[in-house]
Amino acid sequence: MSSEKRPSLLFLTSPEHGQANCQFAVITCLREHYGDDIDIHLCSYPELENRTPPSVTFHSVKGEGIVRYFEKITGSPKAGLQEAFKTISSPTGFFPACMAYPRLLPLLHPESPEVYVASANDVAKILADVNPDFIVCDDLFDQARDAIINSGRKFILISPNTIKEVAGKNQGLVRLWKWPALVSGYAYLVPWHLIPLNIVASIFPLFYFRRYERFLTLIRTRHAAGYPDLLPKWQAHQTKYSKIMCMSTPEAEIPAVYPPGVICCGPILQHSKPLQEVDEKMYEWVMAKPTVLIVLGSHFVTSEEYANKVMAALNVLLDARPDIQVLWKVRKDCEFEIAGWKEKEDRVKVVQWLEADPIAILETGNIACFVNHGGSNSYHEALQTGTPQIILAAWVDCYDFAARLEYLGNGAWGNKGSAPGCDTKTLTKALLKVVGATPDAAEATKIWERAAELKEIVTDGGRRIGREVAAGYVWEGLQEALRTYHD
Repeated sequence: MSSEKRPSLLFLTSPEHGQANCQFAVITCLREHYGDDIDIHLCSYPELENRTPPSVTFHSVKGEGIVRYFEKITGSPKAGLQEAFKTISSPTGFFPACMAYPRLLPLLHPESPEVYVASANDVAKILADVNPDFIVCDDLFDQARDAIINSGRKFILISPNTIKEVAGKNQGLVRLWKWPALVSGYAYLVPWHLIPLNIVASIFPLFYFRRYERFLTLIRTRHAAGYPDLLPKWQAHQTKYSKIMCMSTPEAEIPAVYPPGVICCGPILQHSKPLQEVDEKMYEWVMAKPTVLIVLGSHFVTSEEYANKVMAALNVLLDARPDIQVLWKVRKDCEFEIAGWKEKEDRVKVVQWLEADPIAILETGNIACFVNHGGSNSYHEALQTGTPQIILAAWVDCYDFAARLEYLGNGAWGNKGSAPGCDTKTLTKALLKVVGATPDAAEATKIWERAAELKEIVTDGGRRIGREVAAGYVWEGLQEALRTYHD
C-alpha cells in the first residue's frame, strides 16, 4: 500500500432503511472520530445515492432494492409498495410458519439469477477499482458477500438484527424446541405442547428448498458464474469468513449461544438531534402530557378499517386516562377521516410526517408507550430509551420481536392473533396493560420499571452507545488489515 494513500473503508448495503441505517450510523461515528483521515466509500443500488453523505464516495451496482423492484414491475410507487407488503404479510400459525422462508426468498431476491450475477460482478469490479483496506458488508447483501468472499479481502459483516438472525444455526438442535419458528406466533420459550409443531415448521424449509426451482436455478446460475456454495446468508455458519456485528445485548436477550465470531454491539442507531432543536412546537406538545407515540414504520400504509380499529382502542384508553395524549403518524392508503378522531383531536395529534426522527421523540423521556410495527430499528430505539412498547406486528420478520417483547416483559403484542391486521379488543387490552387504566396501575408500573432496567443494561448506564461500539470494531479491523499489509 502506498504511504501517500489514506486508509480506505468500503461499506456495502442494501438500500432499504432497515438495512442501511446502521451503516450510516457507523459512518457518522467514524467521521466524527477520524475526520478526513480515512476515505469512506459506500456501495449499493442507485436509489441509495441521494441518502449518501457528501463526504462519502458512492458506487452503484446493477439492480434495485426490494421496494423499487416492486414499483418497477407494478408501474407505480403505491402499487409497488402494496405488492411488496403482500409478499411479506402473513398470519401466524403452523402452516404459515412452514412457508415463511419460501415466502422470504422472492422478497430478499426478487431479481432474476442473471441480474443477481451482474450485481455480484459489479461489486467485484468496484472492489478492484477502489481497492479498500477493509470492508463492512450488510449481512443480507448476498451479491456483495459473494464478490467479497471470492476476492479474499478482509471484511466484517453488520446486521441490524439480533443473535437469532445471525447465529441461529450455531444454536444446535435446542433451537428447534426453545425458539419459536419464524411466523409461528409461538412464545419464547416454546410451550411444550407446541414443540412438535415447532420442530416440523423449523425443518420443513430444508426439504422444500431441495425442490424449489427458483432457489435451485439461482444457485446453479451463481455456480456457473464462479460463486460457489449456497447463498452466503443461507450457509451453515455466518462467521466462516468473517466476524459479524449485531444489535443484541446478551443480558437483555432471549437465551442463546453466542459463538466467538458474533459481536454484540447493542442498538446500532443513528444519532438524532433533540426534538426541541428540530421541532420546538412538537416538543412543547409532547411535553404537555405523557404521550403514546404511534409510528408503524416508514413503509407501512394504513387502511381506513385498520385506522378505525386503532382509534377505537385509543378511545378506551383516553376515556380512562384524561392525563394521556397520543401522537400518531399515519400514512393512509387513500383519503379518509378516522372514525371518532374529531371528538378527541385535542388529545390525538394525527400527522402524515414527523420533522424529527422517532428516537428524538422517545428521548424526551415523556413517551408513556411506543406503538410500533416490530421492525428491529424501532424495537431497539425503544429498548435504548427505556420506553415500554406495544408491537402491532406488520410483516413476517416482525413477529419475533413481538414474542421477544413479551418474554422480556417490557411491553405487549398488540395484535396477537390478528396480525398482520388489527383487532380493537386485543389492542385495547395491550394499551391498558402497558400504559395502565390508572396512573399507578401495578402491571403498567412493572413494565415501565422493566423497560428502564433493560435500558440500563443495553447502554451500561449511559456509558455504552451501540454505534460507537460498532465503529470501534470497524476501526480495529481496519488497523489490523493495515498492519497485515505493512508486514
